[in-house]
Amino acid sequence: MEYYALDIDRSRKFMNVVKEYFPKLESQEHEFTRVGAAIALGGIPAKLLKENITENKLLAVEIVERLIAVVEDEKFVQWIDARVAALNSVERIISKVGITNFDISTVFSCLKRSIRDSTKTIQGLVGQYIRCAAISAYVEFLPLLEEAKLLKQESLDEIISLILEQCCERTDSLREFSAFQLRDLLQRHVLSNIVEREKLYSIFVNQKDIKWSVDAFEPLAPLLNCEFYHESILRGFINSIGGETGSWTQEKGLFKLEKFYRNNPEKANQLFQVFLKIFNEHQERLSQLLVPVTAFGRLFSEGCFSQIEQEPEIYPNFVEIVKRISKVC
Repeated sequence: MEYYALDIDRSRKFMNVVKEYFPKLESQEHEFTRVGAAIALGGIPAKLLKENITENKLLAVEIVERLIAVVEDEKFVQWIDARVAALNSVERIISKVGITNFDISTVFSCLKRSIRDSTKTIQGLVGQYIRCAAISAYVEFLPLLEEAKLLKQESLDEIISLILEQCCERTDSLREFSAFQLRDLLQRHVLSNIVEREKLYSIFVNQKDIKWSVDAFEPLAPLLNCEFYHESILRGFINSIGGETGSWTQEKGLFKLEKFYRNNPEKANQLFQVFLKIFNEHQERLSQLLVPVTAFGRLFSEGCFSQIEQEPEIYPNFVEIVKRISKVC
């Protein structure tokens, strides 16, 4: 690669070689063809990535755009290895070239969709590998944006909330990976504007004996009382209680929610608002409603909201959820 970069003619030849990988990213025959192309493009040295492919466009930008297309290719959503390879290469390329050279809003939109990916592997792991790749990229990019003074507070707030949601998700290894990534981010001390930073630091850094793959619900339950993060924690709990997972995971999450709302019945409307948000987000994809509907049913079967069942009319959000479920059924 360095050889081709020595003069204009050799650089042009190198560009022609690189462009041969682009059609391979779109292969519809073999997933490994996409995987190989994504990995190869991610390994190009920074000096060459900074070459202009057109008058106003870096090679790196063109490659990242094509890699994002691989991640979001709905026809081949089950090609998880290819999508993960593409996300990993996006992270590598942006880190090497510099985040200021890219349309970060487009990149972050892809990562936001990826961090809630619901593609199930043959092992039954829902979205795990795609989500982990998205979290890794977020954790890499946040300090770079902060250093470049381009990090918006609303972006930081949203990303921390999204990672927190994964910390109490249904898959053991995903919870552990997410918690470790958030811990590492907090320990860097570069993102001073993280909301409730001290509270998060006390959970993820100071409590060194937490086994996140075993029980994330116990250490994160106090955040149900946190005005800023309660929605993220509730989303994770809902996915764990209503998803296809081990009964012990469901029971642990269910027990914590049951205990919290029995002690804080006045906060029940917050939970119902989150349920309604999830319903609104997936109203065109009914298959995605199975998890929240199941979680909702399990909460009430445990008698968490006996008072609400007796006087449902004073809880309009609850009534609306029941109407939505009836309509779906």
